[in-house]
This record gives sequence, structure tokens and C-alpha cells, in this order.
Amino acid sequence: MRAIDAGIVVCNECHELNRQTTGDASQTCMRCGARVHPRRPDSIMRTWALLIAASILYIPANVLPIMTVSSFGQGTPDTIMSGVIALLKHGMVPIAAVVFTASILVPTFKLVGIGLLLYSVQRRQPLSARQRIWMYR
Repeated sequence: MRAIDAGIVVCNECHELNRQTTGDASQTCMRCGARVHPRRPDSIMRTWALLIAASILYIPANVLPIMTVSSFGQGTPDTIMSGVIALLKHGMVPIAAVVFTASILVPTFKLVGIGLLLYSVQRRQPLSARQRIWMYR
């Protein structure tokens, strides 16, 4: 059961749970007086905007040098991927795996997953709530 099905709405300002009044388009919070909505207004469009911004910023994050692997006092600036390769060449396989997983795999899966969730919600794709929750987590 969802909160909206039980007639409960949450205030975005103070997080108070309020009973939804029937037919009242401009309901306010019982505690702070802010407007409450069953769903956040324009949440899908905002999420698309944030996803596009994150995708654009993902490119310079992986192209610009951000790390230096020093060996015998010598080091050159590396991008994430070239840093992972340098770590592998120096025999630091566990560190390379952590850097690759945390800096390449996880962000990529998050961007793709959020994109798929947005697409499925907007196009009303037949995914169960359990599938969407699993993908979100």
C-alpha cells in the first residue's frame, strides 16, 4: 500500500504527515502552513534535467586528469581509466579494482538505471514496483 492510497501526503518543508482532504486543490500543512502535494510538482522533468546534467559532467570527470600514481619519485597526471591501468601495471590490483568500480562502474550503472526508471515511468512500461525498487536500490 502506498501513502497516497491511504490519503496521506507529506509536507516538503517540515515533513509532517497530513491527511489528504478530498477535492481541496490547495491544501496546506497542519504544522507549518506550506502547500502540500500528493506528488512533487514536475518531479520527472527535474529528474530528467539532473540526469542530463550528470551525464554531461560525467564526460569531463573521466577525461580530465585527476590522479597521479608516483613510483620512485616519478609520476604523471592520469585520468581515471589511465590511473586504473597504471595501478594495474604497478601490481596494485585491489586498489585498481576499487577505483574502477567506484569511479566508472557505479556511476555508469546509476545513470543508466535512473534513465531506465524515468523512461519506464514516463512511458508506463509494465514493470512491477518490486522491479523498479530493485533497480533504484
